[in-house]
Amino acid sequence: PGDKVAELTAITKEILKTNVVANKKLRSYVGKLQNAASLLYTLRPFVSMMWAALYAPSPEAPTACTWTKQLWHALLWIAAFLAMSGQGPITRTFTMRSHLNVGNVITITTDASPWGIGGFLCVNGVPVGWFLDRVHASDENTLQAKAGDSTGQQCWEALATLVALRLWWKFWAEGRCSLEVRSDNMTACVMLKDLKGRSFGVKTIAAELALNISQAVYEPDLITHTPGVQNKVADVLSRRYEPNKQWSLPAVLKNATECTPPCRDDAWWIYLHPPC
Repeated sequence: PGDKVAELTAITKEILKTNVVANKKLRSYVGKLQNAASLLYTLRPFVSMMWAALYAPSPEAPTACTWTKQLWHALLWIAAFLAMSGQGPITRTFTMRSHLNVGNVITITTDASPWGIGGFLCVNGVPVGWFLDRVHASDENTLQAKAGDSTGQQCWEALATLVALRLWWKFWAEGRCSLEVRSDNMTACVMLKDLKGRSFGVKTIAAELALNISQAVYEPDLITHTPGVQNKVADVLSRRYEPNKQWSLPAVLKNATECTPPCRDDAWWIYLHPPC
């Protein structure tokens, strides 16, 4: 493993020093990364970006070459991942409690509407927290989607999942627990399971989630698609800012704590600020 890390690190640094890279060399490099991502799945969003750049047009580039600037953002994050892993060997310590998955049962359920996002947290079956928020102009700018438009729905569903996992980080990421994330949207479920998406916004959220999960002790145990008719509580939360709609907090959450997400400005997004 240490030799592979050293090899990938050397190739990454070499590419970063050049203006263009030959497509043959790039294919070989991305293939090696793809192999590594089969084990380190938090690499997947960045490897996907590399494949996309490889097959995208490179106007005025030399024949059979790709401009490095098309790969720059992903390359910086890949370099950071490789630097964090070190030269090996990689070791992990697992206790018997972790093996048996002894800990709290954490359930996070989310939903989104064209105007807002919402979700709630249960610990051992008891609702303990909830949040809701409107889709802000900063969200539209960052994710290149429009509030109030159904075409942005997949993006807001994915954003609701990201916000919930970031908001309740201490409940699931710092120790062993049984974590289930529920959504009535298949795009959000696939994004969390495979860390990939089709639209620019969902891909951005997948990359952000990858960075978050890579810093957690354990990844989510279970991602569940919940039919919309069974997702009424989260649906109500997401519709708080729907125009001309009367709204009240679902009774099941009356004893839970309202949690306010931080402002999702440029500084909130880790992915937007790759290491230099």
